[in-house]
Amino acid sequence: MADNYHARQTKLDFTIVNDGSTDDTNKLGAIGDLNFVLQKEGLDDDLIVVAGDNLFSQKLDGFGVFCRAKDAPVLAVYDVGSLEQIKKYNSITVDEAGKITFFEEKPKQPVSTVTGIALYYYPRSSLPLIKQYVAEGNNPTNPDV
Repeated sequence: MADNYHARQTKLDFTIVNDGSTDDTNKLGAIGDLNFVLQKEGLDDDLIVVAGDNLFSQKLDGFGVFCRAKDAPVLAVYDVGSLEQIKKYNSITVDEAGKITFFEEKPKQPVSTVTGIALYYYPRSSLPLIKQYVAEGNNPTNPDV
């Protein structure tokens, strides 16, 4: 039986961008890093951002199709299935349209087992909002603070 992963080889074109941080005191934060890369690399296109601390084995095809159809920023979610397990992550609730209505990092009293994983889609049209957010002096590490 052929292993589909190894049967197909894909050339990946990527760039590693170092933000220059050396410890927690001078890191830019998630949004700060995203803004840094947008500026340094001059990016002006739809983006998918995958955080380095996530491990998953599913293909991203369906995520890409959903994102293109939505044409709005998207956060991938996963149901961990346990109110106890969700305490390690973040807990979110969404409305009927799929819009996030509540987000809590490492909840002590979670109300949902759905977590937002660090897999994001930003359509090109949303990129100026990231730059604006940082330029206005908002918190680049924790946007809800």
